[in-house]
Amino acid sequence: MNIGMLNGIKGYFSSIHSGNEAALRKYARKFNKDHEQIDNRDRISALEYNIHNVTTLTNTASIVDISVINGKQVNMIKYVVYKADNNWKVIADRHLVKAVIPKNSNPVEVK
Repeated sequence: MNIGMLNGIKGYFSSIHSGNEAALRKYARKFNKDHEQIDNRDRISALEYNIHNVTTLTNTASIVDISVINGKQVNMIKYVVYKADNNWKVIADRHLVKAVIPKNSNPVEVK
């Protein structure tokens, strides 16, 4: 993963966390008419994320596996990240795969 892509992903999640709509427009691409991404700021304020895997498609597009921890839920999401106007952006409203894993205090080890 290159630094520009990492900064784009960090900028995307930081803008959601802070509620900064201008930054969200810089780091995210939405296909819906309404660009409003931040509906429940209290719920999103606890947002954490981890980058797990990057699959490079071209020098300007990748698929990135990111786990998003929101309260008691972990979502593993495949985001498409691409370079446009010299900035890396996350496609914010089209996820390729989404799996939800409940988070609790008694984890189960899978071998």
